[in-house]
Amino acid sequence: MNNPLTVWQRVSWLFAILLILIGVLNMMQVHAVPGLIYMLFSLLYIPPINHYFKNKWGISIPGWLKFVVGFLIIWFTLGMGDLAELYGL
Repeated sequence: MNNPLTVWQRVSWLFAILLILIGVLNMMQVHAVPGLIYMLFSLLYIPPINHYFKNKWGISIPGWLKFVVGFLIIWFTLGMGDLAELYGL
């Protein structure tokens, strides 16, 4: 079990952590619903959960698509979302 993380797994963990943090900030500062949605999106990026979906239902989202969607979600959130207005980003 000492296999190193691949690049895609590291990127997935990074996006998962960022989406969880954005979700928590949304729940505290804006509203609970967007925060929960961000937290649900973060589940798609956690490698063990992604592995479970792949084994259980045969559903797998390609790494490049997760990267593009995650980048766009974070970009729109920090650029045009309510959090950007609260923190002056």
